[in-house]
Amino acid sequence: DSNTIKNLGDFVNWVSQVSNEWKKYDQEWKKNEGKDTRDDPAVKPWFRGLASSTYKLTPSIVYQNNISIERLNEVWFNKIFKEKAPKYLSHIPNETEYGKWLFLMRHYSAPSRLLDWSESALIALFFALTEKPEKEDQNPAVWMLHPFMWNKIMHNEWSVSGYLSREIKWEFKSLFNENGFSNIKFAKSIRPPLIDSKMLAQKSVFVLFGDNNDCMIDQFKRKNENENGMNIRNVIRKKVIPNLRKNDLLEELATLGITHQSVEPNLTGLAMELSFRFYK
Repeated sequence: DSNTIKNLGDFVNWVSQVSNEWKKYDQEWKKNEGKDTRDDPAVKPWFRGLASSTYKLTPSIVYQNNISIERLNEVWFNKIFKEKAPKYLSHIPNETEYGKWLFLMRHYSAPSRLLDWSESALIALFFALTEKPEKEDQNPAVWMLHPFMWNKIMHNEWSVSGYLSREIKWEFKSLFNENGFSNIKFAKSIRPPLIDSKMLAQKSVFVLFGDNNDCMIDQFKRKNENENGMNIRNVIRKKVIPNLRKNDLLEELATLGITHQSVEPNLTGLAMELSFRFYK
């Protein structure tokens, strides 16, 4: 999307415009599929903010290493974390709650196959503006995802899977098993357990990657090149934010209560907020 963001109103207008376009497309698609759209709630989009518009939609286990990770190393990483983490936790997931362990790992910045998204456009924008890019002059960006349409196109499912679904539970368990293997060919939108106040504050949702480490855009193109030819704009959009507008936008967000402390409700968030206020 090419229109320049000059202020928070421009950003909100972009989100509203895309949401309305997707709503109309959903209604047309369902009508063509012969589906009843009465009393059908509008699908809420997801958002992901990145410090640079050049960054791809890939999980941390890929971009932190820039290579395809050996699955055995990944499994051992997960198992050792699970073994050593309880001494630092007040609430410990059960031994077989593999999904909760994976979400907990991601929550504490461990590399994983979970790609973080938010149901809040403003929180995603906040992260895009506050994360540090590799180069200071890079423009941040906010991605927008239609989670239902993504799963429909990639998995033929008009739904967002819960973390307790049979398929997802199998996938999580396989990541703690040396002989495990992925059943998910393409990335999939899923809803997590809200196991921490930080996840709740950030309105966290996730896309789970299987063994395919390609970014979401490349996965979409590969899936659709010989199939239905769905336009990617009906599923994913990106809005680039001019680097020169970052401070102005952060001040507007702060006026609306979107700050370090609101998205990370703990002492770390308080310290970051005070540092930004007094030492920026």
